[in-house]
Amino acid sequence: MVQVLMSTYNGEKYIKEQLDSILGQTYQDIRILVRDDSSVDGTAAILKEYSDRYHNIEFYIGDNLGAQGSFFDLFAHADWQAEYIATSDQDDVWYADKIETAVGCLQGLDMPGLYCCKTQLTDQYLNPLENRMRKNVPDITFGNALIENICTGCTMVINQALYRLVQGKWPRQSVIHDWWFYQVALCFGKVIYDDTPHIFYRQHEDNVIGLDSKRLELIKRQLKSFLKFRGKYTAQMEEFIHTFPLNGEHKYLAELMAGTKHSWRCRGKILFEARIRRQGKFDTFLFKIMLAIGWL
Repeated sequence: MVQVLMSTYNGEKYIKEQLDSILGQTYQDIRILVRDDSSVDGTAAILKEYSDRYHNIEFYIGDNLGAQGSFFDLFAHADWQAEYIATSDQDDVWYADKIETAVGCLQGLDMPGLYCCKTQLTDQYLNPLENRMRKNVPDITFGNALIENICTGCTMVINQALYRLVQGKWPRQSVIHDWWFYQVALCFGKVIYDDTPHIFYRQHEDNVIGLDSKRLELIKRQLKSFLKFRGKYTAQMEEFIHTFPLNGEHKYLAELMAGTKHSWRCRGKILFEARIRRQGKFDTFLFKIMLAIGWL
Protein backbone atom coordinates (compact mmCIF):
# COMPACT_ATOMS: atom_id res chain seq x y z
CA MET A 1 0.00 0.00 0.00
CA VAL A 2 1.12 3.53 -0.82
CA GLN A 3 -0.05 6.37 1.38
CA VAL A 4 -0.06 9.83 -0.21
CA LEU A 5 0.33 12.74 2.21
CA MET A 6 -0.99 16.08 0.96
CA SER A 7 -0.92 19.45 2.70
CA THR A 8 -3.44 22.06 1.56
CA TYR A 9 -3.94 25.76 2.13
CA ASN A 10 -6.40 27.87 0.13
CA GLY A 11 -6.09 25.42 -2.73
CA GLU A 12 -9.62 25.37 -4.10
CA LYS A 13 -8.51 26.53 -7.57
CA TYR A 14 -6.43 23.46 -8.49
CA ILE A 15 -6.94 20.76 -5.85
CA LYS A 16 -9.61 18.79 -7.73
CA GLU A 17 -7.24 18.26 -10.67
CA GLN A 18 -4.52 17.00 -8.37
CA LEU A 19 -6.81 14.65 -6.44
CA ASP A 20 -8.18 13.29 -9.71
CA SER A 21 -4.66 12.64 -11.00
CA ILE A 22 -3.81 10.66 -7.85
CA LEU A 23 -7.06 8.71 -8.01
CA GLY A 24 -6.29 7.96 -11.67
CA GLN A 25 -2.91 6.31 -11.03
CA THR A 26 -2.16 3.00 -12.74
CA TYR A 27 -1.01 1.75 -9.32
CA GLN A 28 -4.22 0.89 -7.50
CA ASP A 29 -3.42 0.34 -3.81
CA ILE A 30 -3.30 4.01 -2.77
CA ARG A 31 -4.68 5.82 0.28
CA ILE A 32 -4.69 9.60 0.56
CA LEU A 33 -4.35 11.54 3.81
CA VAL A 34 -4.83 15.31 3.53
CA ARG A 35 -4.09 17.89 6.19
CA ASP A 36 -5.66 21.29 5.63
CA ASP A 37 -3.60 24.10 7.15
CA SER A 38 -6.64 26.18 8.21
CA SER A 39 -7.73 27.32 4.76
CA VAL A 40 -10.13 30.25 4.55
CA ASP A 41 -11.50 29.42 1.09
CA GLY A 42 -13.50 26.42 -0.15
CA THR A 43 -10.70 23.85 0.16
CA ALA A 44 -12.18 22.07 3.19
CA ALA A 45 -15.54 21.70 1.45
CA ILE A 46 -13.85 20.11 -1.57
CA LEU A 47 -11.93 17.72 0.70
CA LYS A 48 -15.15 16.69 2.42
CA GLU A 49 -16.80 16.12 -0.93
CA TYR A 50 -13.98 13.82 -2.05
CA SER A 51 -13.68 11.98 1.27
CA ASP A 52 -17.43 11.29 1.20
CA ARG A 53 -17.20 10.00 -2.36
CA TYR A 54 -13.99 7.94 -2.13
CA HIS A 55 -13.26 5.44 0.64
CA ASN A 56 -9.49 5.86 0.28
CA ILE A 57 -9.40 9.61 1.04
CA GLU A 58 -9.28 11.04 4.57
CA PHE A 59 -8.63 14.59 5.69
CA TYR A 60 -8.32 16.62 8.84
CA ILE A 61 -7.98 20.33 9.60
CA GLY A 62 -5.07 21.53 11.72
CA ASP A 63 -3.69 24.78 13.04
CA ASN A 64 -1.90 27.01 10.56
CA LEU A 65 1.72 25.78 10.67
CA GLY A 66 2.99 26.63 7.21
CA ALA A 67 3.97 24.06 4.58
CA GLN A 68 6.90 22.55 6.46
CA GLY A 69 5.13 22.20 9.82
CA SER A 70 2.04 20.85 8.11
CA PHE A 71 4.00 18.11 6.37
CA PHE A 72 5.85 17.09 9.53
CA ASP A 73 2.44 16.82 11.25
CA LEU A 74 1.22 14.67 8.38
CA PHE A 75 4.18 12.34 8.80
CA ALA A 76 3.37 12.07 12.50
CA HIS A 77 -0.12 10.86 11.49
CA ALA A 78 1.04 8.58 8.67
CA ASP A 79 0.21 4.87 8.60
CA TRP A 80 3.11 2.79 9.93
CA GLN A 81 1.84 -0.16 7.89
CA ALA A 82 2.23 1.61 4.54
CA GLU A 83 4.98 0.05 2.43
CA TYR A 84 5.59 3.41 0.77
CA ILE A 85 4.74 7.04 1.52
CA ALA A 86 4.51 9.78 -1.12
CA THR A 87 4.16 13.52 -0.58
CA SER A 88 1.99 15.74 -2.73
CA ASP A 89 1.40 19.44 -3.26
CA GLN A 90 -2.12 20.70 -3.85
CA ASP A 91 -1.70 22.32 -7.25
CA ASP A 92 0.23 19.89 -9.46
CA VAL A 93 -0.95 17.09 -11.74
CA TRP A 94 0.70 13.67 -11.64
CA TYR A 95 1.32 11.50 -14.68
CA ALA A 96 -0.73 8.32 -14.42
CA ASP A 97 2.41 6.18 -13.97
CA LYS A 98 4.07 8.26 -11.22
CA ILE A 99 3.43 5.93 -8.28
CA GLU A 100 3.89 2.75 -10.30
CA THR A 101 7.28 3.99 -11.50
CA ALA A 102 8.42 4.96 -7.99
CA VAL A 103 7.35 1.67 -6.44
CA GLY A 104 9.09 -0.22 -9.22
CA CYS A 105 12.34 1.59 -8.42
CA LEU A 106 12.09 1.10 -4.64
CA GLN A 107 10.77 -2.47 -4.61
CA GLY A 108 13.23 -4.99 -3.23
CA LEU A 109 15.53 -2.35 -1.75
CA ASP A 110 16.86 -3.69 1.57
CA MET A 111 17.77 -0.29 3.03
CA PRO A 112 16.15 3.11 3.61
CA GLY A 113 15.21 4.40 0.17
CA LEU A 114 13.96 7.62 -1.40
CA TYR A 115 12.71 8.05 -4.95
CA CYS A 116 12.35 11.44 -6.62
CA CYS A 117 12.06 12.53 -10.22
CA LYS A 118 12.52 15.42 -12.56
CA THR A 119 9.49 17.68 -13.02
CA GLN A 120 7.85 19.10 -16.11
CA LEU A 121 7.36 22.76 -15.35
CA THR A 122 4.11 24.21 -16.66
CA ASP A 123 2.19 27.44 -16.47
CA GLN A 124 -1.09 27.58 -14.56
CA TYR A 125 -2.89 26.06 -17.58
CA LEU A 126 -0.45 23.10 -17.72
CA ASN A 127 1.33 24.37 -20.82
CA PRO A 128 4.97 23.12 -20.67
CA LEU A 129 7.74 25.55 -19.72
CA GLU A 130 11.48 25.22 -20.06
CA ASN A 131 13.23 24.41 -16.80
CA ARG A 132 16.47 26.39 -16.60
CA MET A 133 17.08 25.58 -12.96
CA ARG A 134 18.46 22.06 -13.27
CA LYS A 135 18.86 20.20 -16.53
CA ASN A 136 20.95 17.32 -15.23
CA VAL A 137 21.62 15.83 -11.80
CA PRO A 138 24.89 13.91 -12.08
CA ASP A 139 26.13 14.36 -8.51
CA ILE A 140 23.98 12.66 -5.87
CA THR A 141 26.25 12.49 -2.83
CA PHE A 142 26.08 13.33 0.86
CA GLY A 143 28.41 16.26 0.20
CA ASN A 144 25.85 17.60 -2.26
CA ALA A 145 22.97 17.00 0.18
CA LEU A 146 24.70 19.16 2.80
CA ILE A 147 24.20 22.33 0.77
CA GLU A 148 21.56 21.48 -1.84
CA ASN A 149 18.30 19.59 -2.02
CA ILE A 150 17.69 17.95 -5.41
CA CYS A 151 14.61 16.14 -4.11
CA THR A 152 11.51 18.13 -5.07
CA GLY A 153 9.05 17.22 -2.33
CA CYS A 154 6.05 16.78 -4.62
CA THR A 155 7.92 13.96 -6.41
CA MET A 156 9.21 12.19 -3.28
CA VAL A 157 8.29 8.59 -2.44
CA ILE A 158 10.00 6.83 0.49
CA ASN A 159 9.97 3.23 1.63
CA GLN A 160 8.94 2.02 5.07
CA ALA A 161 12.55 1.60 6.20
CA LEU A 162 13.29 5.30 5.69
CA TYR A 163 10.02 6.34 7.32
CA ARG A 164 10.76 4.28 10.43
CA LEU A 165 14.28 5.70 10.62
CA VAL A 166 13.04 9.30 10.52
CA GLN A 167 9.73 8.94 12.37
CA GLY A 168 9.61 11.24 15.40
CA LYS A 169 12.99 12.80 14.56
CA TRP A 170 11.71 16.06 13.19
CA PRO A 171 14.10 19.04 13.28
CA ARG A 172 13.15 22.23 15.07
CA GLN A 173 15.28 24.20 12.61
CA SER A 174 15.19 23.06 9.00
CA VAL A 175 14.98 24.58 5.56
CA ILE A 176 12.25 22.28 4.23
CA HIS A 177 10.92 18.81 5.11
CA ASP A 178 11.99 17.03 1.91
CA TRP A 179 15.63 18.13 2.38
CA TRP A 180 15.70 16.39 5.77
CA PHE A 181 14.59 13.11 4.18
CA TYR A 182 17.06 13.55 1.32
CA GLN A 183 19.97 13.95 3.75
CA VAL A 184 18.95 10.95 5.86
CA ALA A 185 18.46 8.73 2.82
CA LEU A 186 21.88 9.62 1.39
CA CYS A 187 23.60 9.11 4.73
CA PHE A 188 21.98 5.78 5.67
CA GLY A 189 20.39 4.39 2.53
CA LYS A 190 19.90 5.15 -1.14
CA VAL A 191 18.43 7.95 -3.25
CA ILE A 192 17.04 7.09 -6.67
CA TYR A 193 16.75 10.09 -8.98
CA ASP A 194 14.62 9.56 -12.08
CA ASP A 195 15.62 11.89 -14.91
CA THR A 196 12.26 11.32 -16.62
CA PRO A 197 9.44 13.65 -15.49
CA HIS A 198 6.33 12.05 -13.98
CA ILE A 199 4.61 15.22 -12.77
CA PHE A 200 3.31 18.49 -14.17
CA TYR A 201 4.81 21.03 -11.74
CA ARG A 202 2.44 23.96 -12.02
CA GLN A 203 3.81 27.50 -11.71
CA HIS A 204 1.39 30.34 -10.99
CA GLU A 205 1.11 33.67 -9.22
CA ASP A 206 1.77 32.07 -5.82
CA ASN A 207 4.51 29.71 -6.99
CA VAL A 208 7.17 31.25 -9.22
CA ILE A 209 10.11 28.90 -8.58
CA GLY A 210 11.76 27.83 -11.79
CA LEU A 211 10.53 30.59 -14.08
CA ASP A 212 13.79 32.52 -14.34
CA SER A 213 14.74 32.91 -17.98
CA LYS A 214 17.96 34.88 -17.60
CA ARG A 215 21.11 34.19 -15.63
CA LEU A 216 20.85 37.42 -13.64
CA GLU A 217 17.27 36.63 -12.65
CA LEU A 218 18.35 33.15 -11.55
CA ILE A 219 21.15 34.58 -9.40
CA LYS A 220 18.72 37.04 -7.78
CA ARG A 221 16.27 34.23 -7.04
CA GLN A 222 18.97 32.05 -5.51
CA LEU A 223 20.27 34.87 -3.32
CA LYS A 224 16.74 35.61 -2.16
CA SER A 225 16.21 31.94 -1.33
CA PHE A 226 19.51 31.66 0.56
CA LEU A 227 18.77 34.76 2.64
CA LYS A 228 15.19 33.67 3.33
CA PHE A 229 16.54 30.68 5.24
CA ARG A 230 19.54 32.48 6.69
CA GLY A 231 20.90 30.61 9.70
CA LYS A 232 18.83 27.50 9.05
CA TYR A 233 21.30 25.71 6.79
CA THR A 234 23.90 25.28 9.53
CA ALA A 235 21.23 24.93 12.23
CA GLN A 236 19.67 22.04 10.31
CA MET A 237 23.03 20.31 10.08
CA GLU A 238 23.70 20.79 13.81
CA GLU A 239 20.40 19.03 14.54
CA PHE A 240 21.26 16.31 12.04
CA ILE A 241 24.54 15.63 13.84
CA HIS A 242 22.81 15.43 17.23
CA THR A 243 19.94 13.28 15.93
CA PHE A 244 21.72 10.56 13.94
CA PRO A 245 24.90 8.55 14.64
CA LEU A 246 27.50 9.62 12.10
CA ASN A 247 31.00 8.38 11.43
CA GLY A 248 33.76 8.54 8.88
CA GLU A 249 33.37 10.89 5.93
CA HIS A 250 29.75 11.71 6.76
CA LYS A 251 30.72 12.88 10.25
CA TYR A 252 33.64 14.95 8.98
CA LEU A 253 31.65 16.71 6.24
CA ALA A 254 28.62 17.33 8.45
CA GLU A 255 30.71 18.83 11.25
CA LEU A 256 32.64 20.98 8.76
CA MET A 257 29.37 22.33 7.36
CA ALA A 258 27.88 22.99 10.82
CA GLY A 259 31.16 24.49 12.02
CA THR A 260 30.95 27.39 9.57
CA LYS A 261 28.39 28.94 11.91
CA HIS A 262 31.05 29.85 14.49
CA SER A 263 34.48 28.80 13.22
CA TRP A 264 36.64 30.80 10.82
CA ARG A 265 38.77 27.69 10.39
CA CYS A 266 35.78 25.71 9.12
CA ARG A 267 34.76 28.58 6.86
CA GLY A 268 38.17 28.60 5.26
CA LYS A 269 38.35 24.82 4.87
CA ILE A 270 34.93 24.49 3.29
CA LEU A 271 35.97 26.78 0.43
CA PHE A 272 38.44 24.11 -0.71
CA GLU A 273 36.43 20.99 0.22
CA ALA A 274 35.58 19.53 -3.19
CA ARG A 275 33.19 16.92 -1.80
CA ILE A 276 30.81 19.64 -0.59
CA ARG A 277 29.27 21.05 -3.75
CA ARG A 278 26.03 21.96 -5.48
CA GLN A 279 25.07 20.71 -8.95
CA GLY A 280 26.33 23.84 -10.70
CA LYS A 281 29.81 25.35 -10.39
CA PHE A 282 28.52 28.90 -9.97
CA ASP A 283 25.92 27.75 -7.41
CA THR A 284 28.69 26.02 -5.47
CA PHE A 285 30.86 29.15 -5.53
CA LEU A 286 28.00 31.42 -4.44
CA PHE A 287 26.85 29.15 -1.62
CA LYS A 288 30.35 28.58 -0.27
CA ILE A 289 31.12 32.30 -0.24
CA MET A 290 27.98 32.89 1.81
CA LEU A 291 28.98 30.08 4.18
CA ALA A 292 32.48 31.51 4.46
CA ILE A 293 31.19 34.90 5.60
CA GLY A 294 28.81 33.29 8.06
CA TRP A 295 25.52 34.20 6.38
CA LEU A 296 24.04 30.70 6.28
